[in-house]
Amino acid sequence: MEMRLRPESARRLRIKNPDLKGEILDKLINGAHGMFRWIAVQLDYFCDLPSDFDLQEALKSLPPDFFSSYARLLVRINKMTTTTQDVVARVLKWITHNIIPVEALLEALSVKPGIRRLDPTKRLDVDEILMFCGNLVRLTSDGRYIELAHLRSKNF
Repeated sequence: MEMRLRPESARRLRIKNPDLKGEILDKLINGAHGMFRWIAVQLDYFCDLPSDFDLQEALKSLPPDFFSSYARLLVRINKMTTTTQDVVARVLKWITHNIIPVEALLEALSVKPGIRRLDPTKRLDVDEILMFCGNLVRLTSDGRYIELAHLRSKNF
């Protein structure tokens, strides 16, 4: 069974045991307390898990709220390379202080301070940004902007 998480990034939650799907749905619905974004954050985390066993273990320790979910996301980001961490930090700085089209954001991210030329080999694509930033950001429905996924993302 495959559950599509984000059409734009084609990330999938792969579950081999069909009974596990029902268990995941029950746990997420019961733990969400009406918070759809909480479910999205959990599913994003589950997509990084390699096996049904790991999914079952994750279900035993679901974060109780947004704050805990975002803390777990930051732990994941902190395990990334320093270059990737820098990209995440720069994306968040740009989108929390500006409304900037995706193309302009990608161009801005490819320029480093002190360098005057654009280097096309440093240009990222939208899917990479979404993957690196996890559920802190999302692509707008028209695909023109990357924005904070939720107001709580900014507060966090």
